[in-house]
Amino acid sequence: MLIRVRGGESGIKEYLENGQKQGREFDRDTLDERVILSGDLELTDSVINGMGKQGEKYLHITLAFREDEISREALQNITDEFKEFAFSAYQDDEFNFYAEAHLPKIKSYNHRGTGEFIERKPHVHIVIPEQNLLSGHNLNPLGKVEQQTKFLEAFQEHINAKYGLASPKDHQRLELTGEHEMISRYKGDVFTGQGGEIKNELLAAVIKNNVNDWQQFRELAAEFGEVKERRGGEYLNIKPEGAAKGVNLKEPLFSREFIELPTAQKVQKLAAEQGGGYSTPGRPKPTPEQISERLKEWHEVRAREVRYLNSGNRKMYAEYKAADQERRREILADREQRFNAKWRTADYEQPGQHRAAFADLNNDLRTAGRHIESASRVDGGVEQAAGGIANRRTRRAVSAAIQRLNGNQTEIGQQREQRPERAARRQSDSVASQYRRDLAEQRQQQTGQQGEMVQIKRELDAARLLAATSQSHGVQPERYEITKGKDGSDRIKCGTRNLNVSDFLTKELNLPWQQAREILRDIYAEQQAQEPQKQHRARPRAELWAEYRDHWKPAQREAKGEAWEQQKERDKQRRGELRQQWYTRKNRIEGDKGLTRAQRRAALSVARMEKALADKALSEQIKDERQALKERFNKPPAEQFREFLTEKAQQGDQAALLELRRQADRPSQAEPGTPTVEGQQQEQAAPIMRRLSYQVDRRGDVHYSDDRGRRLFTDAGREVRTYQTKPQELETALRLAVQKFGPKLTVNGTDEYKKAVLDVVAASGMRVTFADPAMEQARQQREQAARRVQQFDQERNQAARKAAQEREQQRQKEREEQQQEKEREQRRSRSKGRDGGHGL
Repeated sequence: MLIRVRGGESGIKEYLENGQKQGREFDRDTLDERVILSGDLELTDSVINGMGKQGEKYLHITLAFREDEISREALQNITDEFKEFAFSAYQDDEFNFYAEAHLPKIKSYNHRGTGEFIERKPHVHIVIPEQNLLSGHNLNPLGKVEQQTKFLEAFQEHINAKYGLASPKDHQRLELTGEHEMISRYKGDVFTGQGGEIKNELLAAVIKNNVNDWQQFRELAAEFGEVKERRGGEYLNIKPEGAAKGVNLKEPLFSREFIELPTAQKVQKLAAEQGGGYSTPGRPKPTPEQISERLKEWHEVRAREVRYLNSGNRKMYAEYKAADQERRREILADREQRFNAKWRTADYEQPGQHRAAFADLNNDLRTAGRHIESASRVDGGVEQAAGGIANRRTRRAVSAAIQRLNGNQTEIGQQREQRPERAARRQSDSVASQYRRDLAEQRQQQTGQQGEMVQIKRELDAARLLAATSQSHGVQPERYEITKGKDGSDRIKCGTRNLNVSDFLTKELNLPWQQAREILRDIYAEQQAQEPQKQHRARPRAELWAEYRDHWKPAQREAKGEAWEQQKERDKQRRGELRQQWYTRKNRIEGDKGLTRAQRRAALSVARMEKALADKALSEQIKDERQALKERFNKPPAEQFREFLTEKAQQGDQAALLELRRQADRPSQAEPGTPTVEGQQQEQAAPIMRRLSYQVDRRGDVHYSDDRGRRLFTDAGREVRTYQTKPQELETALRLAVQKFGPKLTVNGTDEYKKAVLDVVAASGMRVTFADPAMEQARQQREQAARRVQQFDQERNQAARKAAQEREQQRQKEREEQQQEKEREQRRSRSKGRDGGHGL
């Protein structure tokens, strides 16, 4: 847990109820489940609005947690302990205290202005009006926060140790080596008050985008709203779209001098203002003994010092500083006695008893909350619910809360009859109303877990639910593990909890049952209809996001500036041409001596009308052109990132292509009747076939065409869609599918199409198998037949070779015999010659 203390002048009620701020498009009801932990928001707002002083009127304290889930009981106990800590020196009738927890329904989102990924965790908002309700004087139980750091830190670490929470001491940000890392740490701490959010976002953008030119800064500011210069360009004013008034950027951090500094110097200056540039590991943590001693010092001494010595009485303060410990206790006791004597009656509760009163009040409100539902349905219910509360002041407070909660019982009863299944809601932002709402919600869940819901809970695919909620509620599916329950239904493991699909929505995403039920129905209907499962919403790959942020976006900003300058120049030129045409025609009419006065007036009237029509037509054209420019350059960051990925994928970048598919909300669907080839295993990284003409669309589908523009096939990530059945083109598509999915393929299409696929596989000798048993059997039969033919051919060829060999051998033998006969004949001839010569 981390404690953060801020102050404010107004608007806290609207912020807690509505929750919208710069760069975030969700309202509070969409973002969070609000749980009232203490007090009454309407009463707190009334106290703040009733204060006559100027400037800061209330403390806004945030208890932020690193955990994804914290029990309601733990949040309640932590809030109660903080109240006891903060008001250690006060009695319960002196202050107003309001607290509500925000339990995220939206787990993460991308900032609308910067595209930054923002992860959301449970947190508690505490509001303390800075007015003593007894005396009417100023009230600030924490004094100057920077002087109470060690005490706040002690309470923080005491709570973290007691409840097993992550401590900022153990999770310090150590990565502050880059400018955007540094600004992310301080974002939200630099500017407070009116316009603080937009100023923080703009400063973050200045640092991240390395803006060091005044014109570049002006263009950047224009992305946040309409920009005007004030006092001759001394500072800028930004008016966001839909805002009632603009925000003046008068701070030194938005001065020309600061903006034109190199980014490194900006970081140094900002770090100096924030008390240091980076945190280092190894900073010693307070020991349990130190924490205990500091808390003891706070409760016994420091809290009373903050209260009684901040009156501006310098003489008293000097006396106190010079006194020993015993004298200091006497001074504090005297100041407390003086306050009580002035503002309290004789029968007020003695010091120390108000802590018990706190506990009694909370117990009484919880008891009243348990009886509120019945109190709203019976006569005398208010007295019944508030009865038995010993403390009269508490009883009156609870009775008033219940009366305001119940309002007109007849009207509420009629609404209940008309809308028996309406979502459980609080009638007001108070503790008693919160308990009533919890009881009603619990009752709705108990009655709703019947009938069709039993079947849905048993059969719904948890992976499909995680994928769908990753798109709608920022769930990060990789954080969850899917297991099986004893009944065979899917479970989603959330830390130590193993939740069914229904509890995942109500307990992990904190959705009301009525909304959770509709989500379950919708996703189950998609599952039953066998619709494609939605893609997981994924965080952008770091290296691609860095390239997009550091190179593509600045280039787009430059292109945007050039496009608008060209547009303005064209607008000016065309308006000038129309104006010149008007003057030329006007002068010609006025100089025409052949026209009478009446004819001249008529001709000028016609000319004016035609000019007005031409001006209107040009204005409409310019309006359309400017709107087209806005649509081209003012897209949401997520859409711009997809455009960046599309451009890179079109250039053959495989990483960008895969990322583009990851970012799509769901895969594209083939037109009915389109033959497809799918794989049995996860898609592999198949490179784009750049030897063919191709076009990448915004879902990451790669459409291949021939040189005549005919579509051949489409690589749609999870499938290859084919549009031609010629052997060569079909073989190319099949080879792409094998490269993507491996050798086992699922072929969807007509019998003729499947036969064509079998023909190509058989003719090409591709090593594939088919998931369809009939196709696989046909392939095997063709393969066997091909082997038999091949074997027959081999045997025939062998026989032919053998016969040829035998013939060759016979011919060789005959040649040899002929040769031998020839040699014998030659020998006989020589022999005859010798014999004839001897006779002579």
